[in-house]
This record gives sequence, structure tokens and C-alpha cells, in this order.
Amino acid sequence: MTAAIDRALSIADLRELARGRLPRFVFEFIDGGAEDEITLARNRRGFEEIALLPRVLVDVARPSLATSILGRPSAAPMVVAPMGSCALGWPDADAELLAQLLLNLLKNAAEAASDTDPHVQFRLRREDGGR
Repeated sequence: MTAAIDRALSIADLRELARGRLPRFVFEFIDGGAEDEITLARNRRGFEEIALLPRVLVDVARPSLATSILGRPSAAPMVVAPMGSCALGWPDADAELLAQLLLNLLKNAAEAASDTDPHVQFRLRREDGGR
């Protein structure tokens, strides 16, 4: 499977790999949309309208991922949206998504702090406010 993924050049290629590997009902659940799939079609059109603009001769000595999300600044934005029944496509997918997100956050935080403080601390709070 890894060799096939390595040869995939687009999301469409990955979609076809998934179609061939997953049980039909799982693929259709992940690939499809609700009812007439109007929102799905609009989302696809929206992504098709996005064009990447290559920038050349730009100083890349100090690259930055900084941007804003919902009007709030973020130094290294990483967002995982609710995935619903993602475990249908991969066992423990939700836990793996969280683990990868945390690993990337730690890596980016460590790189950002490499010139100053190599220690990084994360604190997770329970929804009820407890620790």
C-alpha cells in the first residue's frame, strides 16, 4: 500500500486507492455527502477555484506559518476538524489524528523555542474545569 500511496499525485488518486481498499459502504460513507450532496458539490467547486501562486525570489531565511484563525493570531496553526466515524476507515483513527497533531505541535514548539528555552509544557484540562 505504501508504494501505491507514494505514486499518488493527487487527491483523486488517493480517493481511487481508498475505493479499492475499503469496503463499499465505508468508502461511500466517507466519500459521500448528505441527501442530494449539494454542499459536497459546492465544497468541491470552492476547492477547485483555489489556485496556488508560486512566489520566487522571496527571502526564506526565516519562514513563518503565522496566520489568523477566526480572527485570532496563530503562530503555527494546526486544526483537526470533527471526523465523525473516521474509525470506519482506519482503526483508532481519531486517537491517531490527535497523536499526530500533538507530535507536530511539540515539534514546532521545540523548533520555535530552540534559540531560547528547550522546554515545552502542555496542559490538558477536563471539560468540567478539573485538572
